[in-house]
Amino acid sequence: MNAPGGAGGTRRRGVRTGMIIAAGVVVLGGIGLALLIFSGGGRTYPTTPEGWAARWNAAAAEFGRTPGENWDLWLDVLSEIEGETDPAIVGPALDRMSGVHTVTVPIPVSIRTPTVLDDMLPQVGDIRDVLRAAVLPQIEASLESGDTDAAAEWIGRAWSLARVSDASGTLIGGLVQTAVIAATLETVRPHIRLAGAAGNRLAVVIADAPLTGTAWSLRMERELGLMLIQELAGDNLLIAGDQAATYEELMLDWALYESTGDPEALARVTAVFSRLQNSRLYALRRPGLDLILPAVDKARRTFRAVRTERDALLVMLALERFWDEQGSYPHALDQLVPEQLAAIPADPFADNAPLRYRLVDPDSDDPMTAYVLYSVGHNGTDEGGTENPSLVGRGLTDPDHGADHILNRLPPPPPPARPSGIIEDDPEYQPDEQPDEQPADQADEQPGNPAEAVP
Repeated sequence: MNAPGGAGGTRRRGVRTGMIIAAGVVVLGGIGLALLIFSGGGRTYPTTPEGWAARWNAAAAEFGRTPGENWDLWLDVLSEIEGETDPAIVGPALDRMSGVHTVTVPIPVSIRTPTVLDDMLPQVGDIRDVLRAAVLPQIEASLESGDTDAAAEWIGRAWSLARVSDASGTLIGGLVQTAVIAATLETVRPHIRLAGAAGNRLAVVIADAPLTGTAWSLRMERELGLMLIQELAGDNLLIAGDQAATYEELMLDWALYESTGDPEALARVTAVFSRLQNSRLYALRRPGLDLILPAVDKARRTFRAVRTERDALLVMLALERFWDEQGSYPHALDQLVPEQLAAIPADPFADNAPLRYRLVDPDSDDPMTAYVLYSVGHNGTDEGGTENPSLVGRGLTDPDHGADHILNRLPPPPPPARPSGIIEDDPEYQPDEQPDEQPADQADEQPGNPAEAVP
């Protein structure tokens, strides 16, 4: 017989001890999981549409903008030009926007994350169609006929479309705005010889291009991103509770770096990109950051690239005026100051040092071959205006473009029209194999090298 408190009692005590330990593990695990989920999430954000609307409007007020400013005027103009290609109708209608420098989307009290985009996106297609069908052809025709005054008027009308695109302050609005400006610059560039010889008027109009305000765009995208992050989080307890606060702090640092060049702010931004790229757990628990930040970085690169292209066109116009006076191009851009230019524009990819220039053929009068005007590109290294042939065409928006980027180059020809009747038009056609490589547009949406995230 077993004595009292013998083997049976030992077993019972062991079971109780095991249960206590298991319960302790569960409790501690729960506490640890709660700390993991909610750590850093001490900030509070609106929980109602009215709260988000008030926050959005307060952010816009920081830039002196009020909801719906000049929006009704734009809708009236749009009703006149929608679907129109006749310049006699489009021109006077767009002139009603002349002098209007601020347009904002009305933000209803019933705001939800997609609301701003719902209000803005229908305008995107209209702006694109009017630009392609009516505005750009008139700029081209005016320059070809030598009527630079008419070209200047139509460029001003393109800028009206660009300002409307900026109305929301969101990335989609900024990208449409820069697309309008880039298309206009590409229309002028082939006629740079004539445009420069006409004097300063075109230069003044081009200098007035409404380039996206990075501070405005980052500020409003911060609000839209926070709404999106909160919606993504919802009731998913595995999403980190600090991601909204992390995103807000990161956007503040990003704006600080863009405005002041603060290296510590840059280091904090780069650290978040690095963790998203290198820590799968960090990325999985912060899907909002993983979704938004690559798109923000891609848009910021686009803004910088278009600004650089605009500045380069102003330099090219100044070079043509110099040619008209001297009969040759200068050996250095310094010769343009102060008669042709107040200062040489900065290259944002070279710590804001001046754009680079190299005279190639002193006897040539062809602005596309007589000299090389270039940016040092994403690697920040001056390679004398020599591009890697395999990188030509990838431009200043591609962080993997490591060589110099030539700015006095004609725009690439449009892609050929897709012929009808080819085999892919057959609904039963199936390709034999799928490509292994990720499409470039998808690859660009992934967080890049931390050192290149915010050059």
